[in-house]
Amino acid sequence: MEFFYVLLLVFTAVFAYPTEGNLNFPFIVGGDPAEEGQFPFQVGVQTHKQNENGEEYKSWCGGSLISDQVVLTAAHCVVGGISTEIFLGASHLGKGKPMKINVGKEGMIFHEDYRGMNNDIAVVILPSKITFSAKIQLVNLPRRSQQNNTFEKSIGWISGWGMMGDDKGSTEQLQFTRRWILPHDYCHYYFPGTFRPETQVCVDGSHAISACRGDSGGPLTIVEEDETRTLVGLTSYGKYTCAKGFPAVYARVTPYLDWIHEKTGITIRE
Repeated sequence: MEFFYVLLLVFTAVFAYPTEGNLNFPFIVGGDPAEEGQFPFQVGVQTHKQNENGEEYKSWCGGSLISDQVVLTAAHCVVGGISTEIFLGASHLGKGKPMKINVGKEGMIFHEDYRGMNNDIAVVILPSKITFSAKIQLVNLPRRSQQNNTFEKSIGWISGWGMMGDDKGSTEQLQFTRRWILPHDYCHYYFPGTFRPETQVCVDGSHAISACRGDSGGPLTIVEEDETRTLVGLTSYGKYTCAKGFPAVYARVTPYLDWIHEKTGITIRE
């Protein structure tokens, strides 16, 4: 348990962030603790990086298991990475005894056109296939028939181990919440010049309930009519303050289905 406590102190102090002014990468504020196995596709992504002075540091993000050998996360979580560690199968990092898998630089593939705020998507290829269990399951990618769906007015579920407030630290306990997926106009207003509706999703952050630092790359899912979950977004960026009611921006998964298939061989459902 001490090991994960130390890691979480590092996660709070060091995280990936964009260069544009007051934009920052999101964590869960105002959420609820997740039960064991409630989000079995949720993974932790700890990437080892170097700064411009050659000093090594670690960044913490979330991700989603989309096959028995592939994790989907945000590009900014792994770009510049030397190696990464994937944590699976536990909602509580200190008590749940998560499975840890080491991945080399060659296993981290981010979008070729990633430019800070756009095309913020990456896959991490695990060195071998994992065995599914009650606590380790994949999440569905969208169908091709959903490619033109904006998912506006749908209820989205977000989860992560990030900061629990602007002046609070990270948590060992996975947090989650439900948020409305908003019309594009909201994010056009708050993020002029960076929000792109064709590749991004706008999610409600009112009542101080939102993602925050450390939740980056984590899942935005919807629950389908058959009670299965579909991954529609990846936590990407938001305002520097997490608890002020601003919306947050998520990378939309549907425009990248062909890219995911090309890089991983995963069959996309029709």
